[in-house]
Amino acid sequence: MTVGNLIEKNSIIDDNTTIIIRCDTNFHVITSGNWYEDNILNYLNKEIEGFTWEKENIVYIDIIE
Repeated sequence: MTVGNLIEKNSIIDDNTTIIIRCDTNFHVITSGNWYEDNILNYLNKEIEGFTWEKENIVYIDIIE
């Protein structure tokens, strides 16, 4: 699954959701923002290792690098 697939097919992500994209085993934050911002759109084709949703409308996406 890619970041784009997750955003497109998952109802937990809306215009107000903060997306935090991370990589490596230390959960290094690469970028954050809303799905429609360029800094998130640049990662749409990256493969996902896993993701976590929090009640505060935050999604952490761990990508494979």
